[in-house]
Amino acid sequence: MILPSEEFLKFSATEWRDWIASALRQQPVYPICPRYRDAELHHAILDLYQSLPSHAHQESFRLGFWLTTSSTPIIPDDTHCRDVFYYLLQLAAVLKPPQARDFFRALLKSAVFAGATAEASYWECAASMASMPS
Repeated sequence: MILPSEEFLKFSATEWRDWIASALRQQPVYPICPRYRDAELHHAILDLYQSLPSHAHQESFRLGFWLTTSSTPIIPDDTHCRDVFYYLLQLAAVLKPPQARDFFRALLKSAVFAGATAEASYWECAASMASMPS
């Protein structure tokens, strides 16, 4: 498990939003997120989340994740956009932010992923989001 940098413990939800958005776009972030060589990006981010020491820190992260999700543009024919949303779906399947349930349901029903290869992970995430409490 990753031990979070002291800087992470001071993050507000807005700072988490900015950090998560940059990390998902594969841009340099500070503090850095330790990542195993072959680890998928969303696994490293989830390890960071799970290493946060308190419920309050985790809730701030979850709110930052929701802010990231709700402010990420949907561009149907952009491969990079699909990659970002793949990571968002993977993160949402674990974080289960209550605000995101309807957002992801609508996204999965939209044309954003029409024509995309239907990887099992998308549908596993969709099933997970569908089972979230209202």
